[in-house]
Amino acid sequence: MKKTSRIISILLSVLLLATLVAPVAVFAAEPVYTVAGDAIFGNWDASANVMTKGADGKYTYTVKTTEAVSVVNFKVVENGTNWIGDADGNNISFGVKGAGEIKVTFDPTTKEIKISGSAYAAPTLNYSTVTAVGNGSGNFLNGASWDPAAASNHMTEVEKDVWEIEYKDVAPAEDYQVKFALDDAWSVNFGGTFEASGAETAAVLDGYNIYVTVVEESTMKLRLDLRNFDLDSRSGATFTVTVTPKNADDAYYVVGTEPFGGWNAFAPESKMTLEDGKYVYTLNAAGAADRVEFKVVKLVANDASNKVWYGNEDESNVAFGLSDASDVKVTFDPETNKITVTGANVTEPKAAEVPAPAEGSKQTGDEVYLFASLAAVSLVVVSVAVTVYRKRRIEL
Repeated sequence: MKKTSRIISILLSVLLLATLVAPVAVFAAEPVYTVAGDAIFGNWDASANVMTKGADGKYTYTVKTTEAVSVVNFKVVENGTNWIGDADGNNISFGVKGAGEIKVTFDPTTKEIKISGSAYAAPTLNYSTVTAVGNGSGNFLNGASWDPAAASNHMTEVEKDVWEIEYKDVAPAEDYQVKFALDDAWSVNFGGTFEASGAETAAVLDGYNIYVTVVEESTMKLRLDLRNFDLDSRSGATFTVTVTPKNADDAYYVVGTEPFGGWNAFAPESKMTLEDGKYVYTLNAAGAADRVEFKVVKLVANDASNKVWYGNEDESNVAFGLSDASDVKVTFDPETNKITVTGANVTEPKAAEVPAPAEGSKQTGDEVYLFASLAAVSLVVVSVAVTVYRKRRIEL
């Protein structure tokens, strides 16, 4: 009887647990999939264009079309946050023939996305305008900020599929940002990574913003070359950003430890001036210093990405000391690459400090010699001992 009661008790516990767990399993919410994109899909709204689940477990969405579109971009969005594109995470692209319908099918198991329908066509890069778009301020992008339809930033087609635009008197600033948008919209746009002024670099479809730093007031020329662009592989386009300072001659700067302000201080106040064929820089040092180190740096064509460093004859840093506050004059001769330092309180620099070795980490010359001698003697003694031991064994 007791055994039967125990079995019944166990069964009741199992049934109770099943009752508690079952609703979670039975009523677990299924994911919501939507189609977000441009053109026929609206404006990249992750909550619009809800897909319908079929008996085969796949999701579909169908939209009616009325006119031809050269390129439509979209992604499938899971629960409003997880954006799903092609195998590389890029947007899915296709074209629209005209009036008809487009059907998007999504397999949540394989993450495969297919496009079909009477209006479906392969995407083509048919466009009429290219706009330079970015965080415009001042003369850069004529002050227009992130406007792909800004007529003032429409680029000029200098030859078939090659577009250019130029901005004069662009003020010094870090992190200017720019992209290239086609047909006054974001549907097709190119970004990339700026490498150096005048360098032709890969333009990436839907790529990152291009960041450019301007050291001093300059002319900035933008160029987009689409002659070799292949839409299927999303490759072949290039861009070039050329920054030309008003003073395009080589510029010389003095950079170094305090009081020079750092090794990357290419500011106007660190720039040397040309006097009688030599470059001169005068610094008003506020007080004494045991050791100051610096180098002269040439920016070729005043381009911060093209530097030439000058120091002592052995290419090390130039060093000096200061006994008190003083004007310090640095002179650089570009003919000989010789650097001189003068000033009322300029002195020989204190020797550069070399960290003392940790205890027991390094021996003096005498200590090393003694250690080597003892090691040699020990080796001889051991060798003799082994020989004697072997000889005695043979005699025994």
